[in-house]
Amino acid sequence: MEFVKPLEKVEVTEGQPATFTCQLAKIPKNSPVTWLKDGKPILADGKDVVMKAEDTVLSLHIPATVLDDEAEYSVVVGKVKSAAELLVDGKVTVNSLICLQLKYNSLTLSVICLQRYQLRS
Repeated sequence: MEFVKPLEKVEVTEGQPATFTCQLAKIPKNSPVTWLKDGKPILADGKDVVMKAEDTVLSLHIPATVLDDEAEYSVVVGKVKSAAELLVDGKVTVNSLICLQLKYNSLTLSVICLQRYQLRS
């Protein structure tokens, strides 16, 4: 048993989906398939991670990535293993407050504006 197409590195921006796909020459019946994140087994809950096995193609799909998803992912089938990195580019929101105060005679007018920027790190 060997990988015809191993896992490949995936790079996404936080919030985007990520999918790892690999293909084996063949998968013997009753061979356990285990997906790992940084060496620890991943439990398929259907919400955060979706695992599929179609014929000899295996995939792991993360519908909406978060920064904590960044790690090394691997799949183990019998005695063979393939691994690749997931890199998640984070988004940072910066709010800045601008205050403008105008004085005319005894009247004071204050204007507060909120500016929002979205930066990618």
